[in-house]
Amino acid sequence: MVDDLARETFVDWQVPELRDTVATIFLKKIGSGENLFQIGNEQNGHINTYTHVKETTHGYHLVVGISAPSGVRVYSYYGDGEYVSEFVGVAARRKF
Repeated sequence: MVDDLARETFVDWQVPELRDTVATIFLKKIGSGENLFQIGNEQNGHINTYTHVKETTHGYHLVVGISAPSGVRVYSYYGDGEYVSEFVGVAARRKF
C-alpha cells in the first residue's frame, strides 16, 4: 500500500518504524489531547485502529495503536485472508 502511494504521488513514503510510531502517538496525545489510533467504542462502531510497522518478531509484523486509557498496545499480528484486507492498514511517513 505504501509503495503504491509513493508511485502515485512521487513522494518517498515509507512504512514507519516502531520507535517513531510510538513517539508520534504520545506527542499527538500530549499536544492535542487526541488519540491517533483509537480503541473501538460505540461512536466508531467498535473498530480498533492501529498500524503496521517495519519491525517483525518471529516472522510477523508488529502492530501499534488501539490507544486506551491504560496506554498504547504493541503486539505481533499474524492474521490473514479477508480479515487483513478489510481491517488492517498502515500509516505512511514521509522521508525528508
